[in-house]
Amino acid sequence: MRTQIKFSFFFVLTIATLILFNSRLGQIPPPGKFLDPINGIWQNALIPDIPDSGEILAEFISEDIKIVFNERGVPHIFAQNDRDLYFAAGYVTAMHRFWQMEFTAHAGLGRVSEIVGERAVEFDRYLRRVGMTYGAEKLYDLMLKDAEMMTILEAYTTGVNAWISQLKPRQYPFEYKLLDYEPQPWSPMKTIAMVMNISRTLSLRTQANNLTHMKAIWGRDAVMAFFPGYYEGAEPIINSNTEWNFNLQPPQPPEGKFIPQFVFENLLEDIPEGIGSNNWAVSPARSKTGNALFAADPHQPLNLPSMWYEMQLNAPGINVYGVTLPGAPSIVMGFNNYIAWGNTASMNFVVDMFEIELDDENLRYFYENQWHPLKLRIEEIKVRGKGTITDTVRYTHHGPVFYVDHDNFSFGNFPAGHAMSWTALEPGNTPLRALNIMNSARDFSQFREGLSNIGSPPQNYAFASVDGDIALQTNGLWPLRWKNQGVFISDGRKAEYDWKGYIPFEKLPYELNPQRGFISSANQVHTDTLYPFYYGWDFATHARATIINDELRQLNNATIKDMKALQLNASNHEANKWLDAMIDSVSSFLQKHPDHQTEVQFYDIIDTLKYWNRQNEASQIAPTVFIHWRNEIRKELWEPILEPLKDFPRLTPNLDISFQVLNHKQPADVYADLIGHYPGTAEIFVNSLNRVISKLSQENGPPGENWHWWRFNGPYLSHMLNIPSLGTGRMKVDGSSLSPNAVMNAFGPSWRMVAEMSQPVKVWGIYPGGQAANPATIGYNAFTNDWTEGNYYPLKLYDTFEEAAADNETILWIKSK
Repeated sequence: MRTQIKFSFFFVLTIATLILFNSRLGQIPPPGKFLDPINGIWQNALIPDIPDSGEILAEFISEDIKIVFNERGVPHIFAQNDRDLYFAAGYVTAMHRFWQMEFTAHAGLGRVSEIVGERAVEFDRYLRRVGMTYGAEKLYDLMLKDAEMMTILEAYTTGVNAWISQLKPRQYPFEYKLLDYEPQPWSPMKTIAMVMNISRTLSLRTQANNLTHMKAIWGRDAVMAFFPGYYEGAEPIINSNTEWNFNLQPPQPPEGKFIPQFVFENLLEDIPEGIGSNNWAVSPARSKTGNALFAADPHQPLNLPSMWYEMQLNAPGINVYGVTLPGAPSIVMGFNNYIAWGNTASMNFVVDMFEIELDDENLRYFYENQWHPLKLRIEEIKVRGKGTITDTVRYTHHGPVFYVDHDNFSFGNFPAGHAMSWTALEPGNTPLRALNIMNSARDFSQFREGLSNIGSPPQNYAFASVDGDIALQTNGLWPLRWKNQGVFISDGRKAEYDWKGYIPFEKLPYELNPQRGFISSANQVHTDTLYPFYYGWDFATHARATIINDELRQLNNATIKDMKALQLNASNHEANKWLDAMIDSVSSFLQKHPDHQTEVQFYDIIDTLKYWNRQNEASQIAPTVFIHWRNEIRKELWEPILEPLKDFPRLTPNLDISFQVLNHKQPADVYADLIGHYPGTAEIFVNSLNRVISKLSQENGPPGENWHWWRFNGPYLSHMLNIPSLGTGRMKVDGSSLSPNAVMNAFGPSWRMVAEMSQPVKVWGIYPGGQAANPATIGYNAFTNDWTEGNYYPLKLYDTFEEAAADNETILWIKSK
């Protein structure tokens, strides 16, 4: 009997253990499955970053495909036709990056709940309510009308699925095992999701809610004075005093004034500092070799796996090299034998917010003195372990109504009862066709034709060619507006607040071979006030642009070395502009008020700042103090007039406006009218520096290594699932968000590329991370040390397979079954 009881106990314990080890515990994967030595995570360490040389058989291709991998895992693909070329592009991208592709696509379509369960439901609802899935469907319908591009898209999809179909569970990427799910087939819609994702990142932004609240307290004139958009003395992207000979006139503003009813609703979201980019090109006349020079470095979130995937595509009629977004078939930024290009975020307004009057049942909206039915779109959100939930999104002719009063939901910078117009939801062209044309373009005319096919997102494209041309071209759908339209909430009841079409592509800002001998952009305002159309106000400060343009103006024998140095430039424009005057003001104040209490280290810190070289160097104390100081100054200056807004939406005027006010220059009169006096500048400087020193000392000890700039600003790479052990710590990198080397926390140059437009073209580039996405192998983060040290890799565009095979050892042949 005792033996039977003992057997029964251990039998039940064994069964319970087996069940436990093969069951999910909340978000924790089944331990037995995850740690299984046959199919679990241990097998990921055995997956090579670069496949062995050999042959594989594949269906759906018509001729042999040859893929040469260099020592960094970059594939050079050689095919005999476009369909086979893009099949191979899908195959190799999936080989290195499939989990990233699929997760990013799910995020773009509001389907993350399918993977991680309930915790992503609100995020998925947010994406559905801003129209991400709706926009992707509209873009896909447009793609269906372009047979040539659908052939490319379907070939890419087939290639991705060919890779998936041969995977065994032990070969699944690490994240599938961690999250305990299986790869799903790729589809053209998932590639379209990539377009929506980049549009969301670069263009789904508006401050209308914030500024409308501020207008209610300050008045319209004060808001426009503190947030002017164009600053006297700032250098725009396109040369100042450019003449624009346009017959098209902007629309006229409405006669009446609209006072929104919603003011003092709350909101959640703000825009993080750090998303931006630089690009420029130098004319042959300013180049030491007589060839045009080119540089581009987009500043984006620094993720692992990297947002970029590097490759070469070679087939009859196309030979191009660069980086693409995993999931997209074409090169997004790169070069061919004739041209090089790269893009920066345009930052102009492509989102407007409209106050909507709904009926009691939330089924109709009031427009032009009559009620109109809302279009109801039922979104089905599959939730892992919980079935399917539905969400109703209401659409007006403006766009989606983000949420209504009875919704137990709010996410983002949108109040209840408001509709949003966003150009990404009005796709007029096919971005994949644009990239296809750009990838094979031979001159600016062809390249510009390609750009005309991109409706969203709007960007600034720098261009250089072996013919010696340099150019800067903006693109995208720019709504036709009256001046300042969209700065505040618009009245969705009246047609006069609707967009009146778009600025024709040929009338968008651009310049070709300007007399100054270079072009550049750094997310600043596009033009001076002579441009006849209004396109927004919320542009990047001109700090990076000023540094770049000042450096380029001094280069009369520019070299690739100069281009690299400028990308790595860590100058602090603000310190060069203001610090001496700040120190003088502090010294003068303390001479007049010798008994004013200061921190023990106050005068030592002043000396540190005085003798600082004005570079944001990683191992210096001065940039830490200066940047904390300028932030504290800005806070103290504006808090008296922001205080009435309390916890409601608000913005703080930028540093340029702040220092204008501190120097008692306009709009200082507006400031004084609001609070009754001009700011006590010197006292603000002294008190704010005191607080900075006190806080830094309390949190980090006395001045020393713990005050070094990199400890506060140093960039770090985060895994897409925010798993700390799969990312990096802070890295010792010079720069700041306002330096050309625009590093700041999780943001920075996600791709650096420089080129000399000789024949053949000579190009160098690098991104942080690695080609592979497998955390268990060296290729996952292989490039990061070189990226932090400012090194670049040569990027070789091979004309033939034989050239590529002679330089590299690994060759994968894909042969037709």
